[in-house]
Amino acid sequence: MRLFIIRFSYSLLLYIVWPMYSIAQFFSKQARQFATTRKEGKATIQEFLSSEVDVTEFRFWLHASSVGELDQAIAVARSIRKNRKYKNSKILITGFSLSIKKLPTLPEANLSCYLPLDYQLTWSKIFKNQNRSNTQNTKDRKITDFSNLIFITFTWDVYPNLLFQLKKVNSKSFLCSAALSKDSWRLKYSFWLQPVYNLFDGIGAVDQPNKTRFLQLLNDQDRVQVTGDSRYDTVFYKLENSKLTDANLKPILNIKSAFILASTYNACDQQLFPELPTWLKAYPNRDLWIFPHHIDEHRLKECEANLANYGIQSHRFSELIDSPKSRVVVVDQLGLLAHCYSKTAYCYVGGGFHHRVHNTAEPAALGSVIVTGPKINSSPIAVQLEEIGGLFRRYSGKEIFDTIDELEQNKKRLASLSKANRDYLKSQLGSSDRFLKFIESMFYESSS
Repeated sequence: MRLFIIRFSYSLLLYIVWPMYSIAQFFSKQARQFATTRKEGKATIQEFLSSEVDVTEFRFWLHASSVGELDQAIAVARSIRKNRKYKNSKILITGFSLSIKKLPTLPEANLSCYLPLDYQLTWSKIFKNQNRSNTQNTKDRKITDFSNLIFITFTWDVYPNLLFQLKKVNSKSFLCSAALSKDSWRLKYSFWLQPVYNLFDGIGAVDQPNKTRFLQLLNDQDRVQVTGDSRYDTVFYKLENSKLTDANLKPILNIKSAFILASTYNACDQQLFPELPTWLKAYPNRDLWIFPHHIDEHRLKECEANLANYGIQSHRFSELIDSPKSRVVVVDQLGLLAHCYSKTAYCYVGGGFHHRVHNTAEPAALGSVIVTGPKINSSPIAVQLEEIGGLFRRYSGKEIFDTIDELEQNKKRLASLSKANRDYLKSQLGSSDRFLKFIESMFYESSS
């Protein structure tokens, strides 16, 4: 009964917002893009479901709501690809947010697209159309058995109508790299969400505290296990395989020692930039490289103007090839951050003064000690790094630079924390393989 109430209320809300969504398409380019990608997504999912696979092979459908979850999904896809058991399996990767600018292609995915909105009629039509393409006799038409379809979503995302439809067609559904903050609203309303999470055949939590939290949503010790965060596998894969172009290589090789401000927002600028003139004067041998979270022209100009307000002259990275070396660089290209982390003993990771802290795994893997703002509770890796001492949560720009001064004055401690971060990240490798083994154990259990 609770599941019916939840799905009815949720579906009613979706239909209430539909007129506003339709009207928005007349005025907003982004709304039109969103609508177009959802329509294309329906066709791609149908193509995936109709693709031919041997009866002994699986179809893996991995869903990532945003960029961070996409890293987790790609790690699991790579693990599937290298596993001989699944060498002929098909993989679909879907995303939801348009912040995912580029969806993955082969070898990670046979197909990729954006996920349609979670309307029950959408999923019923997609799966029934698939049935019509496979069934000749009209009287025999019923929902096809998709027992070889495995749906995997990440972190905390649930799509009640999709999960219900997958259960209806005998598919398996899993939540990977599952993580919730201890004050999550999902835990406060666990009574109502339990029927939705019970649609999952298994949940792989990032750590023991998160396993305990998810047991409040799915009270089954066998179906909730600690498998780790697959994002770490992607972090190390990127570090091992990323290459710089010759044009980008020279400016980065010229860095001797730098303070990196990563994934910054205007809120970060307001906290940090008033302290920068003092820092630049105190540490003349260190450069400052700023990586805005968005590198559109508006944000780049905003960052440059905020620096200029404190008398700080900067150059964009794209200008370094033709201009003299600059101490303060605003990076306007993608794919450079990991290479720059290797040039710093400590860094600032943005988001903590905005909505939530961004990727702390990458700098930690390279041994960088991290300072950030207060909003880290939604990131299990950030919380864990804080517990081992390699991440400092601070509540103002002044506190951040006071912490940096303390680290600068105690190089032995800085080196120790750097090693602790690097060692911890290495200890988390292999989550994707552990999660696949967990899936296999659930299949064996259901067939026994």
